[in-house]
Amino acid sequence: EVNNPTPIFSKNGFSKGFITVDVTAVPNAQDARKIDVKFDRCRVAIQDSPFNLDIGLGIIGPVGWLRTIFVDDDIRITRGHKGSVFILSRTGRRSS
Repeated sequence: EVNNPTPIFSKNGFSKGFITVDVTAVPNAQDARKIDVKFDRCRVAIQDSPFNLDIGLGIIGPVGWLRTIFVDDDIRITRGHKGSVFILSRTGRRSS
C-alpha cells in the first residue's frame, strides 16, 4: 500500500494542507516489470480548518498499472497506463 501526499499551496506560496491518495499495488502475474494499482481513498486536510474530507473510493476507485522502465540503487522510472512518467528517488535505506 502506498500513500501519495501532495501539498496544497495558497496564492502567496504558503502551505495550506495536503491531498493524500491511498493506492493498493500488486505485482502483475504476466509481466514482472508491471504492477497493477487501485486507488482506494482520497483525503483532503486543510490547515486551520475544522473540516477535513476523507472519501473511500471503494468499488468506484480507479484502476491502472505502472511498468518499471529503469531502476538502480538510487532511482526508479515508471510509465503509467495513461502515458504518465514517474521518477522516484530513494530517500533513505532500509537496514536488512
